[in-house]
Amino acid sequence: MLEVSVRSHDPGVKLDVFSVAAAAQLGLAEAHFKTTVLPSSVPALADVVPRAGDLDLESYARLMDGIAAVKDALGNPNLIPEVYLRPARLEDPQGDLERGRTLAFAVRQVAEHNPLQTALESAREKSLDPTVVELVYRALWPDLRVDLAPPEEVVAEAKSWLAEV
Repeated sequence: MLEVSVRSHDPGVKLDVFSVAAAAQLGLAEAHFKTTVLPSSVPALADVVPRAGDLDLESYARLMDGIAAVKDALGNPNLIPEVYLRPARLEDPQGDLERGRTLAFAVRQVAEHNPLQTALESAREKSLDPTVVELVYRALWPDLRVDLAPPEEVVAEAKSWLAEV
């Protein structure tokens, strides 16, 4: 069993194990891992896989090598990864609050008919993360045009979202 705890990450980071490891290597994420090898009745198998540590590309490679060795020792069974638990905690309240503030700012910019280009300039002036602003625009408006105001149906969706929070 592999348990990964992502304490912080850049908003653009995909949250699969390899992407988090690569982002950590680049300083765009902070993550840790912990492993448990089952069946626990074979303790020698547990020594093959790293037990815990910081997650980066080096530790990811050691994990993958260890998992392959355990599979070989068990007769190479066809194991299928399963997500059994996905808890979310507010580990970085200041960062999460800042991203939330930026998200609300971006939705308000859409609701006010502002083109993405204008919203990005305004976000930079307010020291808000322009990546989050662009992600919000793309989520609300898949056919985004950076120089045009959002169409009425996108503006209506943004206003509806704002009314619900």
